[in-house]
Amino acid sequence: MDRKRETSNRKETSIARLFLHFTVLFCIGAAAAAGMSFLLIVLMENVGAIYPANYAETFLSERQEEIRTAERVEETMIPPGSDYGVYETDGTWAYGSFDEQERDKAWEASGRSDTFAGEGYFYRFILREDQKRCIVRYRLEMCYRSEVMNRILPRPEWVLIGTFLLLFFGQTAWLVRYFSGKLKRELSGLKEITDKIAENDLEFTAVSSELTEVNEVVASLTHLKEALRESLERQWDMEREKTLRLRALSHDIKTPLTIIRGNAELMAEEEISGEQKKWNQTILENTGQIESYLTAMRNVLKEENDAEELISVSADSLQQMLFAQASQMAEAKHLPIEVVRMESFPQTDVKFRIRKVQILRAWENLVGNALEYTDPTRGIRVEAAVQDVMVQETAVGEMTVKSGACSLRFCVTDYGNGFSQKDLRCGTQEFYRGDDSRHDRSHQGLGLTIAKRFIEAQGGKLELKNSECPQEGGQVSLYIAGNKEGKLDLF
Repeated sequence: MDRKRETSNRKETSIARLFLHFTVLFCIGAAAAAGMSFLLIVLMENVGAIYPANYAETFLSERQEEIRTAERVEETMIPPGSDYGVYETDGTWAYGSFDEQERDKAWEASGRSDTFAGEGYFYRFILREDQKRCIVRYRLEMCYRSEVMNRILPRPEWVLIGTFLLLFFGQTAWLVRYFSGKLKRELSGLKEITDKIAENDLEFTAVSSELTEVNEVVASLTHLKEALRESLERQWDMEREKTLRLRALSHDIKTPLTIIRGNAELMAEEEISGEQKKWNQTILENTGQIESYLTAMRNVLKEENDAEELISVSADSLQQMLFAQASQMAEAKHLPIEVVRMESFPQTDVKFRIRKVQILRAWENLVGNALEYTDPTRGIRVEAAVQDVMVQETAVGEMTVKSGACSLRFCVTDYGNGFSQKDLRCGTQEFYRGDDSRHDRSHQGLGLTIAKRFIEAQGGKLELKNSECPQEGGQVSLYIAGNKEGKLDLF
């Protein structure tokens, strides 16, 4: 892995402790937000920017005697944001700032000694020396010292609430971001491990985490990695041993087979009876068949061990390469061939990563089978088409084509008897030679097996079916996958 962590200097903690830490910091942050909002209001009061909620009551208490003894009540004797009215002893309106509707309402309230004026307002009743009555209407709320600020800004109480909410949600967002990032960083090690295992890259060192639970999962994945490594090594050793045994067996069989074939050829040169010639010919035919098996087996072993490099080709180049080979094979057997090319390929930037020799070998097997089993007068048909150009991951039959991927379908159709049900089930199995409708003794049953193995190793798929047209026979399709990145994991 790219990241390296020192385990000795790191202190482990549990997820429960981590969330407890988050909860404690969250509560401290909420309390701090409330305290800072309150301090803001206190600071504004101290610098004289706002009046406290009980300012009007305090103001009236301080000015009450002045209001009672003054020759005339002035606006300066009334708290800011309040209004007043002065009445004669019989309730007649004298002067003040009440509107007409409020004048009668205030006088009636004074008769009942009701200090609540409604809508958050209160009354203060002051009996003057001249027996006139002064009624002041005020509110118990904070307000700005500036009338302009009172008109354009929210009430100080709302500023207090808004400041608290802003600080509260701000610290909450920061805490969530901080702890989620921390948790994501701790879990990223697990993702790296699983990605490495998925890629069969087992040469890595697991990293530690500050979370106990994550370290437990890392330990389990480490055990899984070691177990998988041992399993792959055992499998590799078994495959290598199998290959060596098959090579040894092929060599051991080849020597006595050469002797038998040589003696049979010598006997064929001698004067022998007709019955003996028949037997000798049978020996030569069967030794030739065994040699064909050994050659096919050696080819399979050679292809499994020879790693051909991948090359990138365009859809048009791939089409030309395969169709040229099919035409040459049909011409060599003097059989007609119909070539159906795809009209256009919609994604010109898509490349196909292939092993050229293996693709040609697989295609040769498919075309060769079709040429052998078709009606000689009708030949074969080869065609190419864009199978899928996908935007999302979608299942197509037994295939799954991923986002941004596409595939080409190269199909070979013959005009023979078609595949039997057993052929369709077992046609790609090793050494399966089919029923009497589509085989002879010269086949080893490895052609479709090799083709399928080559295609699937390059992210493609081989499909056998009978044509839906009654006049046609078997149909073998080769799907070759490609995308903009040239990956091979499309099917």
